[in-house]
Amino acid sequence: MPLLRAEAEEKRHVPAPPLLIGDYEKLEIYAFEMEAEIASLEEKLMASVGEREEALTRNGILETELEALSNQLNTTNSELKLMGDEITSLTLRLDESESLSRSLKANHDFILREKEEMEMQLTDALLEFETKKSTWLTAEKVLLDTDEKCKSKIARLSEDLVKVKSEMESCQNLCKNLQKNLSSSEENAKAERKCSMARSLEIAQLKNGFEMLEITRLICEVELLTARKTAEELSEKLINMEVKAQNPIVCYDLTCDLAKESMNKEMLSNNIEKTKLRMKLRSTQAKLDAFRGRYMEAVDEMELMNKKFEAASTKLKERLASYGIEILNLKKQLSTKD
Repeated sequence: MPLLRAEAEEKRHVPAPPLLIGDYEKLEIYAFEMEAEIASLEEKLMASVGEREEALTRNGILETELEALSNQLNTTNSELKLMGDEITSLTLRLDESESLSRSLKANHDFILREKEEMEMQLTDALLEFETKKSTWLTAEKVLLDTDEKCKSKIARLSEDLVKVKSEMESCQNLCKNLQKNLSSSEENAKAERKCSMARSLEIAQLKNGFEMLEITRLICEVELLTARKTAEELSEKLINMEVKAQNPIVCYDLTCDLAKESMNKEMLSNNIEKTKLRMKLRSTQAKLDAFRGRYMEAVDEMELMNKKFEAASTKLKERLASYGIEILNLKKQLSTKD
């Protein structure tokens, strides 16, 4: 551009022919126009260069942004893949949890059914225990009544034994007196033996009567000892029966405690605890049956002992009555002899 301007200046200073002056002016005008146009084109070129540089910078920025977006896209794709994997795992877990919830629901329903069955069984067992408790209470009342009756009988028999002992002591004293009288009568009989044979016969009869009286006294003492032994055995039997009568209440209390504990644990128990409860119920039933058998045997044995005791007491009373009659007869004989 400066070269063109210099050439134009040189052409202005060079003299030109008159014919070319008009063309030259036109050319100058055209040159000025061209210069203006070139200047405008240069400005446009500079503007386009600036725009190009700005576009390049924008392109670089866009490329960096595109790279960042591509990186973000890759990360989002990887995250989407991870999310897809997590979604698949969550769906699998959801399916597993649904199956587990179904199984838990089935187990819950089964446990509820088992609970209802166990509640029914426990109510039946409690009702059975209540009935057995009432029967045992009635049996205990009957046993206490029989115990009181037996105690009263033992008291009466002890009083009778005291009376018999006193009578035996009186009989012993009477026997001693009779022995003294017999010895004196024997001495008198020795002195009067030559006078009367009838007197000697009476003395022999008195000796026989005294011997019989001694024999009956010994028999009465033996029967008294046997009656004491039977009374002691009967009292021991009554004490054992009282202890045995207290045992079913303790057994019932234990079974009730077990039932309460099983009811407290029934929400967490399963089939094993159910079988344990059944085994415990069976064992308690077996114990109750065994105790019922032993109780019946003890009652039968007690009745037999009462019968034996009554028979022995009646025999003793009969013997004592006969012994008293014999003593009265001896007293009458001695009074008639005197």
